[in-house]
Amino acid sequence: SVSDINLEDLLSVNPNPTSGNLNINVNLPENEVINLAIFNTMGQQVALVQNGKAQNGTFNVSLANQANGIYYVQMNVQDKIITKKIVLNK
Repeated sequence: SVSDINLEDLLSVNPNPTSGNLNINVNLPENEVINLAIFNTMGQQVALVQNGKAQNGTFNVSLANQANGIYYVQMNVQDKIITKKIVLNK
């Protein structure tokens, strides 16, 4: 289950820093209901990537319409929150 795995291993993001296109890799041991979104430093959601069942996969997201700066990719799964900081530099 998710609780048996290092949470950091469930979510990875590249490239970082990014020039706009981002690959978000989700690696769950089984199908889980997740909420995967990207937030700016003010806590505003700028992209909803996935809200529903997922297991393994790569989500391609474009931040080309966002301003340069720091963003946070956040995944909620089984009441746990995993956050990755990314830098957008176009």
